[in-house]
Amino acid sequence: MRGLPGSGKSTEARALAERHVSTGGQTVAICSTDSFFINDDGQYVFDASKLGKNHGMNQYKANRFMFMGTELVIVDNTNTTRKEMAPYKQSAKDNGYDVREVLVGKESLFPADLEECCPHKYTDYIDMCVQRNTHGVPKEAIERMARRFEQ
Repeated sequence: MRGLPGSGKSTEARALAERHVSTGGQTVAICSTDSFFINDDGQYVFDASKLGKNHGMNQYKANRFMFMGTELVIVDNTNTTRKEMAPYKQSAKDNGYDVREVLVGKESLFPADLEECCPHKYTDYIDMCVQRNTHGVPKEAIERMARRFEQ
């Protein structure tokens, strides 16, 4: 999964997992770095100092599921750059998996008619992501992510 916070990645990840099971799939795992920011009370508490460590733990978790032969492993992160996706892709290659990138919000981040596109459409999309994201990611952070997003 790839997309800005609030774009619908987690919703799409759950839908993919449900489709997999409903069509006869036996095993599926959704791996999200966000899950490592959930405290003992079940509350999401972001701590930037733990971001690198938590990404490493999520990469390990995804690799373990692949190593164990889980049929479908979904990585539910923003994955704004190729570098961020590289460890997951390498694990997939090492474990004999095919990789499918699902970019949620592609038409809003990379409109086909970019030259003719009105700037307000992009701004409206960013505003929607700000409103929908469940972790309180501020608009400035989402705008930074959008600017560095690699197609």
